[in-house]
Amino acid sequence: HSHNAPVVRPGYPEEFKKQIVELYEKIREIYYKSKRRYGAPKIYKTLKKNGENVSLKRVQRRMTILGIKSVVVKKYKPVKVEKNIKEKENILNQDFTTTSNFEKRRSELEKIQGFQRCI
Repeated sequence: HSHNAPVVRPGYPEEFKKQIVELYEKIREIYYKSKRRYGAPKIYKTLKKNGENVSLKRVQRRMTILGIKSVVVKKYKPVKVEKNIKEKENILNQDFTTTSNFEKRRSELEKIQGFQRCI
């Protein structure tokens, strides 16, 4: 049931009707101030903070009657790509066998620091 005008059933005392209409207005105001982002729990917390005596269930019901819902942004989930990934050159599987210890150290230094020959 999505209505624009708040629904107040006949037979309620006038004072109570006024309170209901005020609650609708407050819910609507908080909702639009939040750029339609707030759902019932945040609207409920805001009303409580402003000293309003309401329950979360009441806020949920009033929002349903008003036909308002919060904007829900789904959390990002990475999706596996089914394409075959080309075999990359295995740069970790390099050959480090050398004839002497000095050669090994020198090649490492050349790679890491761009070691210039000082010899």
